[in-house]
Amino acid sequence: MGASTYNGKIVCFGQDDTYSYFQTGMAMTGTLCWGEEIHQVSGNSGHVDRQWFPKYAGGGGTAGDPRARSHEWRTINFDNGVDLSMWRQFDRTNGNVLQPFTGVTTSYPDPATSPQCAEDIEVTISSYVRWPETVRPLVRPLAPARYMPDRHRITCPTLGLDIVGEPVVPAPAHGLPIEYMEGPYRYRGMLGGQPVTAFAFNERSLALYRDWELVEVLTTTVANIEPSDPDLQTTADRLVPLVAAGRRGEAVELLTAVRPSQTGALATLLDDLVAVLSADESAS
Repeated sequence: MGASTYNGKIVCFGQDDTYSYFQTGMAMTGTLCWGEEIHQVSGNSGHVDRQWFPKYAGGGGTAGDPRARSHEWRTINFDNGVDLSMWRQFDRTNGNVLQPFTGVTTSYPDPATSPQCAEDIEVTISSYVRWPETVRPLVRPLAPARYMPDRHRITCPTLGLDIVGEPVVPAPAHGLPIEYMEGPYRYRGMLGGQPVTAFAFNERSLALYRDWELVEVLTTTVANIEPSDPDLQTTADRLVPLVAAGRRGEAVELLTAVRPSQTGALATLLDDLVAVLSADESAS
């Protein structure tokens, strides 16, 4: 991980001196069982990832708090044979600011081409997905409603990378100690000046539940809704400074006014945001 820049020694989940490596393009054969379905399978895009931590990974570097750090990890297999492993880490105690190691490591099909590390990555989220209530983390959730990043765009000038990702599985939640989603994605775009497509796995533990985080979810959702809704856009624009200023009562009134005209996931998001703001208002 990190190619010759880091030689596998990175900061991870608040711990210095962790070690990571990955192998791609591995040939694998075996049996896949899902319920009553049994299939013989084979492929040549297997991925093995190994990590070593001085302390327990889930809280060892954050005084025992497994949710003090969140992450996104992707392994992306491009149709030109290039494989990419990408990390982003967030400090949940400091406004979700990015933490090291955040970067991309590439692996090339030609052994003569050395792996490459790039840290000038940008991820732009275009949609979020609500955590399914049927899947319960082992550690008690901090809030009933949690939202995870979903569709997104990744850019990296060093690699000439500009790709858009779409989930294959809508909400691939897993019953682990904290909120974890990991599932297949498909990407399309540009890499090194050439058009590419890719199959990938996208893992993330960045579960958003606080009032300002749900405002971010709403503004992103409204900005990408089709067809556009000018009234909702105006509401979202007005909501941001209200919540930032702690004027939660006014924010609730604003959301309540637009709620009756909404349905589906957007209506649920508005209800979730009203509930969080109302609870914060009562607590204050």
